[in-house]
Amino acid sequence: MFHLNIQRLYSSFDELKRIVSDGTPDVIGLCETFLDSKKDILLDIPGYRMERLNRKQMARGGLMLYIADRLAYNVRNDLSRNEEGIFESLFIEIKSMRKYLVVGLVYRSPNGSIPSFLKILEEVLDSVQKHPYELILMGDFNLNLLDQNSASTIDFLSMMLSSGTLPSVCIPTRVTDTHASLIDNVFSLLDVLDNLVLVSDISDHFTAISRYKSADQAQRIASPSNLPFFRYGDTELSLLNSRLADVPWGSLVSDSDLTTLLIPFMI
Repeated sequence: MFHLNIQRLYSSFDELKRIVSDGTPDVIGLCETFLDSKKDILLDIPGYRMERLNRKQMARGGLMLYIADRLAYNVRNDLSRNEEGIFESLFIEIKSMRKYLVVGLVYRSPNGSIPSFLKILEEVLDSVQKHPYELILMGDFNLNLLDQNSASTIDFLSMMLSSGTLPSVCIPTRVTDTHASLIDNVFSLLDVLDNLVLVSDISDHFTAISRYKSADQAQRIASPSNLPFFRYGDTELSLLNSRLADVPWGSLVSDSDLTTLLIPFMI
């Protein structure tokens, strides 16, 4: 998987072709293509098919997916929610030996409503989770994962973790003279061969690349079927409430020794 906020695909197209020819990724996801339909025909990459989303009202924006010819896929319009400036997305479903893989490309404009973005994202993730799909979600989310003091960042990351995905990038993907931020990422829970961030002058964003194990090697790192879990009914909840009522909360608050604090819960 290859993701880049390319900031005008047409002017960077030759450089993009040169970069992807070195690794021939299965799926290339590009944000901020700044395209209109008149120029799409000039942007073919040999060995790939295109799926794109161009803005109709606002300037800039736009998404492009290049999918390798060897992959059989369907466009998932039911998952692709689009509100210009807030939530722009393309989703495809790839049939592989490991069931079905849904790949999504998402872009949020820097000034777009974060609550509206998160609401739509939650609805999309809920739709995906109703089916036994593997999920890869890449994009420029314009939410800085390095800023752990941001409530919006925490809400976004919590939502992605709750959906059963992990970020593949943990270093800045956009660096200026005064600021470094991690706003581009690839989220998934597939078995990873390697992740890397590619620095180039094609854009002021860096490229996020994730390589996953092949279909015959791939296994889920974790899923509801192989994670330990506890099932709580009315009986178990009543017992839990009773045990919590017996905890000496006053002494826990006043005691500064960590070992002593943990003893009531180590049972």
